Amino acid sequence: MATLRTVTVKASGGDYAGLDAAFGGEAADITAATGSDEILRIDCYPFEDTVKCVIDDTAWKTSPTNYVELRFLDSGGDPFYTAVWSTLGYRLSALSNVFENNQVDHLWHTEGTFQMRDNLGTGTSTAAVFKVSSASGGWNRFDGGGIMIVDHNSGTAWRGFKIDAAVTCRWRNWIAYGGDKENVFSPAIDVPAGSGGPTLFFDNCTFDEWTTLNFIADAGTTLTHKNCRATNIRFDISDASLPDVMDAASDFNLTDREANSDVNWGTNSLDSADSLVIDYVDDTNAVFINRDYRINSSSDSGYEAAADLSANFGVDILDNARDVPWDIGAHELSITGGDIVKVLDESVNF
Repeated sequence: MATLRTVTVKASGGDYAGLDAAFGGEAADITAATGSDEILRIDCYPFEDTVKCVIDDTAWKTSPTNYVELRFLDSGGDPFYTAVWSTLGYRLSALSNVFENNQVDHLWHTEGTFQMRDNLGTGTSTAAVFKVSSASGGWNRFDGGGIMIVDHNSGTAWRGFKIDAAVTCRWRNWIAYGGDKENVFSPAIDVPAGSGGPTLFFDNCTFDEWTTLNFIADAGTTLTHKNCRATNIRFDISDASLPDVMDAASDFNLTDREANSDVNWGTNSLDSADSLVIDYVDDTNAVFINRDYRINSSSDSGYEAAADLSANFGVDILDNARDVPWDIGAHELSITGGDIVKVLDESVNF
């Protein structure tokens, strides 16, 4: 059985003063084949980490049983969950390519909300907030839920999630808002041509204010959206000039755009033809970190309109159990009430 080893990331008093430093300092072959046989757990405590995390040390070697695990905790060491940007948890707030995994093939985010923000960066035409280019494919899982914010006034383009390698990735219960601006290209999900055919899963994620949801130029890509929201998308769900790579398993999604005819949005999905009511707590605040993408009312068209995925997972972004029928998106209205953040079983109300 693999040995669990834990290191901490804290503003002071931890093993490392930043997530980037932790990945750099721990880079090694942790597989059983070398006699190491480790699971490396990196626990991140509350503070604003302003150094972007780029995992590029070629010493990393992992396997399905020898992986790197990320957890995001409160000051007392319990998993911290939030549906809004919160100073009570760890925040990775840096410039372009805020989090970039180029080397760890088996990276699993298991507990706590991963908050990341492109904070007033100028960006480039290929900049991304969350980039995955794992060297040899592998399996990246970001299941603990997360909040992604593009928070800058740059006139150049950016991406939310950019995947340019033959890796399998899964995101569950993520909220990603891009601050889409006229004449600036900002797709939520970008797979460039020649990426080798990644396999991507987005389950119960909420996307708001992007130029397009999917900009997939690699024809070998397999992309599945289930129970996802895509609101305030300026153009289309997928760029019609690019290969249609959305898998037929995609379904129970919601968008206030007209879903393109060439996209497998799903027979049980909703679009603008369905006279939608979209009711977030606050999706227009000019201060991006003050936005709140929880569902505000049971009149919301995504309320109890999602598939039951409990065979695979059963919680929302606050780690609260989902009710059947599920709600579309990262937040489950019916059981969280006014909760904004959650630490284990104790909810904090404001």
